[in-house]
Amino acid sequence: IQEVQKQSDQGDVVHLRGKVGKQVPLLNGVAYELQDDTGKIWVLLRGGTIPQTGSEVAIKGRLRYQSITINQQEQGMVY
Repeated sequence: IQEVQKQSDQGDVVHLRGKVGKQVPLLNGVAYELQDDTGKIWVLLRGGTIPQTGSEVAIKGRLRYQSITINQQEQGMVY
């Protein structure tokens, strides 16, 4: 996960494996945190089966980046 966050470009298709952490319901889906030994990344799921917290999953997805500026400093995140 750490390598993907640092070296991949927005729109790249990636394959990740990890444990499902926190989940947040959204109007048109759910977001959940995927964790491995190197870090965490948020996954946005629109449709499909929502994985159970604590379960191990393998996913294929497209990277996105959300810019968040706080006190004129970039605090954005890859998801």
